[in-house]
Amino acid sequence: MGNKRLLIICIFFVVISSSFVVSQNNSGGGSSSNSTSYAGGGSLPVIADNKHLKNLYFSEPVKSIDFLVNKTVFAGKPFPKKIEKLPDKINEIKSKNVYSYFNIESDKKINDNLVSAEIKFNVKRFWIEEKNVDFEDITLLIYDKNGWSDYGIDVEYFGENSEDYFYLAQIPYFSYFAIIAEKMAVIEGDASEKSSVEEIRNITEEKMPEDVPKKKSSVSLVIFGVLFFVVLYLTYEWLMKKKIRKV
Repeated sequence: MGNKRLLIICIFFVVISSSFVVSQNNSGGGSSSNSTSYAGGGSLPVIADNKHLKNLYFSEPVKSIDFLVNKTVFAGKPFPKKIEKLPDKINEIKSKNVYSYFNIESDKKINDNLVSAEIKFNVKRFWIEEKNVDFEDITLLIYDKNGWSDYGIDVEYFGENSEDYFYLAQIPYFSYFAIIAEKMAVIEGDASEKSSVEEIRNITEEKMPEDVPKKKSSVSLVIFGVLFFVVLYLTYEWLMKKKIRKV
């Protein structure tokens, strides 16, 4: 009988404690469980590990980003931005067939834990016709410590409509990119003006608050509470039995 009472009380305590933790995590006006409020307003998204996250955009030229990380990180989602003027440390490509430069801004924590990333981008049909190039010759270059390189990036033709050609590309990390209508492995330049991969990543890095609450602390609190209650109850039972024996 005593064991049954102990089991019922423990279950009740776990349910109450879990409800309290959930209510604390979801406080803030029904916000998603994948975001955490922080001082100063707004929210900091949680990017889960081993789960593909795909974002669609109406910008030029990047239309979507699909990526996967191997570790849960507290960071904002990567965001593409067309570049009209490159930073001083990055050389322009010496070619007449450069369609566009763009940057995918991303937190350094995402790049450090990136497993795979695929982007979908477009090239205007009129540009290909104006340059008199083959739509299958579109290449995506990435900027690294050696300058501009295709980095083994495979660009795959995806489809087209009356205005655009669409392409898919697997990229190694988020950085600066160039869409070009030439087949080349490396674009040479002045090595003294090139910045390292880490410098490029630092340019795109977003500063995030470091005082992000840890979910594990809530779980540990529940476990500690259950164990404390069990020990307290067993001590009470032992004292009562001892008292009965004396009587």
